[in-house]
Amino acid sequence: MKIRNTYIFSFLILLSLKNLQARDHWAEETLKSLTLEEKIGQLFISATVINPDTSNPAIEKIVNNIDKTPIDELIKKYKIGGVLYLGKTTTPKEQLHFTNNLQEISQIPLFIAQDLEWGLNMRLKNTIKFPHNMTLGAIENDNLIFQVGKEIGRQCKLIGVNFNFAPVVDVNNNPQNPIINDRSFGEDKNQVAQKATAFMLGLQEAGIISCAKHFPGHGDTNVDSHVDLPKICHDIERLKNLEFYPFKKVINAGIKSVMVAHLEVPALEKTPGVPATLSHSIVTKLLKNYANFNGLIITDALNMKGVLKNHKPGTLELKALLAGNDILLCPKDTPRAIMQIKKAIRNGILTEEELDKHVTTILHAKEYLIKNRTLKTNFENVSTKKMLSDSNVSSNLHTPYAYKLNKRLYQSAITLVCNKENALPVLQNLKNRESIACVQVGGKVGTEKEFLSTLEEYTKIKKYYLPSKIQPEVESEITKNLMLSLKEHSAIIFGIYGMNKYAHKNFGISLSVLSFIEMLATQKNKKMILVLFGNPYSLKLLDTMEHIPCIIEAYEDTPEAQIAAAEVIVGITKPKGRLPVSASEKFHAGLGLTF
Repeated sequence: MKIRNTYIFSFLILLSLKNLQARDHWAEETLKSLTLEEKIGQLFISATVINPDTSNPAIEKIVNNIDKTPIDELIKKYKIGGVLYLGKTTTPKEQLHFTNNLQEISQIPLFIAQDLEWGLNMRLKNTIKFPHNMTLGAIENDNLIFQVGKEIGRQCKLIGVNFNFAPVVDVNNNPQNPIINDRSFGEDKNQVAQKATAFMLGLQEAGIISCAKHFPGHGDTNVDSHVDLPKICHDIERLKNLEFYPFKKVINAGIKSVMVAHLEVPALEKTPGVPATLSHSIVTKLLKNYANFNGLIITDALNMKGVLKNHKPGTLELKALLAGNDILLCPKDTPRAIMQIKKAIRNGILTEEELDKHVTTILHAKEYLIKNRTLKTNFENVSTKKMLSDSNVSSNLHTPYAYKLNKRLYQSAITLVCNKENALPVLQNLKNRESIACVQVGGKVGTEKEFLSTLEEYTKIKKYYLPSKIQPEVESEITKNLMLSLKEHSAIIFGIYGMNKYAHKNFGISLSVLSFIEMLATQKNKKMILVLFGNPYSLKLLDTMEHIPCIIEAYEDTPEAQIAAAEVIVGITKPKGRLPVSASEKFHAGLGLTF
């Protein structure tokens, strides 16, 4: 009996070893089984919109700019390797159901990709919105950045997303940047590198592929590559020492993928008009050879005008592949691009051996996802897949931990940039707890609900509303009436809402409104607090306003940011954040006061 049990035990060990070997060699074995067409298909991540509402102009624009071939046909007929979801048109449960159907019809597990830089809320309804990178950049505790990356990764995994195009690793050293801006962790290369690494490690701890973008660095641009081709004219030393620095750090830390930007960089690519995406010098020589990156290299979306400006769909994808990219993202015409690549192989422009290297890199990334149970499949039969369950999706996303983490992130970001005469905490400076005036500037009426309700837990509040933009013919009457109303209050809190990130639009703040606030601040016996619920670059507008004694930068006007700012004002929590960017010499990166 003992001998028999020994044989059974030995057989089980051999079977386990065989399964382990199958797992370790899944990519190579799968490659051998693929036809030429199936190999080429793996290069593509094509875009789709779930439940497209074409009556919405923004959604119609997205739909009109992506591949017209239905996504199920691209999977069944053209064997594409992945899908990118665009737009914000669906819920997590609906998307998961859609994803399961796509995975079911694909012979090889699909990459399911999405831009979820600040979590699922960037692309999905009824989800938690975590802070933008600029807000995270104000947080000193990098472990919190790791935790939010891990939580976003966990949520991605729950809904079948296995490839998150995050984090943005660009150093935003141009305040006029229209496209990166608050998507960056800041202007300091070391801070950006540290926080991007922490975020990336969190995502990958959850078993998700993280993607550093936009190589070799999109921070110092004033053109949006969605509409034109930006040009960066710095020399090689500057590029390597600054723009490229955070990418090198996340690569050394083990990031799984890097996205190449549509940027013209003459110092790196001598041919005029050739974007980094199509440059062999940038993709292969710089990213692969100099940075020693051997993970997935993915293009930025190939339907963007920055790359389509001088190149046509079809030949565009072939050029991107020849430059060294592994994945061709969001082509306008996938079938035409596949045809051009097949033609290039027939004509000897591209060898099948070179194609195999790209496909092997892709399959190794999918093998990583399978081993981390992010893609569910039977290793011996890749066509047999277990789908992710869509039961209790909402409750699994909306956990107490996720909300607690989000609250702590916003609390840690609130930045006190001016506190003359120790104006904060305000309650310590008020006699007899007289009522405080709280003026909402801009935004929809009622936007400041959480801010007010938090303040009202500790003191009496009388609320007022001031539009961010006032018509000249009624401006004097509105401000005069408000001035009279505010006379009875010795403490006034101005909260500015509905801001934007564009300097040429004054960040959504009327200069006449700011002048009114400054004039009010000159009055004696008035304790003034100004809270900016928006872009920190807007602090530049306050440079010459010397009479406002207390200024708080809250970065966003989310409920969590409002609560966190109110708690600092009343002294429940201390401000911990530091400015991640410089708005001016006065309001410089690293500035952050406390009490």
